[in-house]
Amino acid sequence: MANARVGSVTLAICGIVSALIFSLSGSAMAQVQARPQLSVPLPEGRMILIGGSPNMALFLALDEVHRQGRSVEATVLTFYDPAVSANGKMVGATAADVRFDCDAKTATELGLSGYDAKDSEVLTTPAGRPTPISASDYYDVGAGLCGGLAQLPGYVVPTRAAAARMGRDVREQARRQQAATTQ
Repeated sequence: MANARVGSVTLAICGIVSALIFSLSGSAMAQVQARPQLSVPLPEGRMILIGGSPNMALFLALDEVHRQGRSVEATVLTFYDPAVSANGKMVGATAADVRFDCDAKTATELGLSGYDAKDSEVLTTPAGRPTPISASDYYDVGAGLCGGLAQLPGYVVPTRAAAARMGRDVREQARRQQAATTQ
């Protein structure tokens, strides 16, 4: 695990997911409720580690990647530690369905669900707007998904449970690295 790209890959998808979770209050929640919501189940099957930080680990569900022409739809799973508070609920993981338009170089969140520590769905958000895939925060994954999965960085695990364990290891490693740089 020492070779994992922890903290060095900050992803736009992480930004999309986190922005929705952390902005769900007051008028933002009223706007969210006005649009249709899509429940996104927790993915099972093979996962590839995309990135992490001291507080989160991000995985792409490999069995949930679907290509249609120059578009790719995929499910992204994010584990949070500690859990984040969203709309009065504690969210330990999110599952987001995302469409990547390889020609337009955009990512569009089709829906996101937040899950508590018991894997119960506690939050659902609607589809978002297309967001540019920029070279600074999304290039590796955008290129990987649009060019073929072999281009994605990370480690593959066989199940969501294995991804949760790896996520804990990634977050702990990132915390140790962060502590070492602040001493």
